[in-house]
Amino acid sequence: MKLDRIPFTERPATSRAGTTVRFALLSVVMVGLSIFLIPVVNAGSIDKGLGDSTAGRAAISCGARFADRDTKPVGPYFAGNGVNIRTGPSTSCTSIGLGYLSHRVNYRCYGLGQSVSGWNTWTYLTDITTGKTGWVNDSLLDPNSGSRGSLVPCQ
Repeated sequence: MKLDRIPFTERPATSRAGTTVRFALLSVVMVGLSIFLIPVVNAGSIDKGLGDSTAGRAAISCGARFADRDTKPVGPYFAGNGVNIRTGPSTSCTSIGLGYLSHRVNYRCYGLGQSVSGWNTWTYLTDITTGKTGWVNDSLLDPNSGSRGSLVPCQ
């Protein structure tokens, strides 16, 4: 048996459960002419109905504000301490405050922005504890709360 490494490639696909599944060709085991794909599940990743294309969606700039459209109850939704709350969905937008595990958060809506740790969705939220309203990348929000970030689009 021969084992060859092939460069990592991925193509997002959506499972019936709504999680995003990434298929990666990690290795090829030569058994006759068979090639095996090994699926890798990104647990906690939520399909927000974006599909494979985000064409036609307007970019959201620093300073963008939106009404509260999400009805999810207020909760402790930060995934860690010292999470930057920004003026827009990009790390180049100014940080206006920090979120902590003990803070209560109100999700308002989500939009597309800079990809951080493989996540290009950002939630517009209010940190009830500090009163700061801004954007947090969904990779920094608690996956144990039922979803990472808001499921209601801003636009």
